[in-house]
Amino acid sequence: MKRNNQFCRLAALGTAITLGIAIAPRIQQAVAQAPEVQAPEAQAPEAQEQEERLDRNVAPAKADGVAESQPLDDILLAQQLIDYGQQNQDAMALVTAARILLDNPAQAGEFESIEAADAPEAIEDKAESSSPVLDPETVLALAREIAGDDADLLSLIEMEQGRVGNSGGTRGRVGGPTYHEDRVLAYSRDSYRLTFRSNSAARIGVSGDGDTDLDCYLYDENGSLILYDEGYSDECRLSWTPRWTGNYRLEIRNLGGVYNNYVLLTN
Repeated sequence: MKRNNQFCRLAALGTAITLGIAIAPRIQQAVAQAPEVQAPEAQAPEAQEQEERLDRNVAPAKADGVAESQPLDDILLAQQLIDYGQQNQDAMALVTAARILLDNPAQAGEFESIEAADAPEAIEDKAESSSPVLDPETVLALAREIAGDDADLLSLIEMEQGRVGNSGGTRGRVGGPTYHEDRVLAYSRDSYRLTFRSNSAARIGVSGDGDTDLDCYLYDENGSLILYDEGYSDECRLSWTPRWTGNYRLEIRNLGGVYNNYVLLTN
C-alpha cells in the first residue's frame, strides 16, 4: 500500500510539471501583451505634510522657539508664586514673583473680543475668587503689607521697587508681550482675535483660578484648526510659528458649572 501511495504522488508531480511546461509559453505571451501600468510615485512624508499645510498659517517650528517662549513660561510661574504668596501670606514668594515679572516685562492689554454664544446659567455658585495679578508694582505692594516690620524683606522689596518702569521688550505678537485678565462663564466660551508675526515663534498661555477645566483652541484666518489643548486642568499652552503675519481666533472653553477667572498671556 505504501508503494502505491508513493507511485501516485510521483505520477501527480509528473503531470503537474508537464502541464506547467505546456502552458508556460502562453503565460509569457499574455504578460508581454498586457498594458504597462505605471506605479504612482511615492511622495516623501515631509513633502506631503508641506503640501497639506500650505493653506494653514503654521510653519515648521524654529530651533530657537523654546528660548523665545521661555519668558511666557516664567510669567506663568510668577502667577503661581503670587497665588501661593497670597494664600500662605508669604512675602518672599511675592517678591520672587515680582522679580520674575520685572525680568520678563509684559503690558496689561485688552484683546479684541469676538462675540460668543450666550452662556447657560451656572449649576452652582462659588465664593468670589480674586483675579490674577501680574503687575509687579501691585505684587510688591502686597508683599510689603505681609512683610510688616521685617527689615530684610523690606530691603528686598525696595530693591525690586527701584526696577519698576525700567524694563520693556517685544516678541511674537504684534504689539508685544501682553496679558489680559477676564472671566469665562460656566459652560461658555470666550473668543479673541490675535495677530502674530510671520516666522517668529508664537506662544499663548492661559491660566485659570483652579475651579473648572478650561480647553483652548486656535484657528487661523481661514478657519483651520492650528492647535488645541484639552488637558484636564485650567492651564493651556499653545506654541507655533506663523507662516505669514495674520489674524488668529483663540477660543477658551469652560467645561465646568461655575465661572473661571483666568489670565491670558501672549509673547
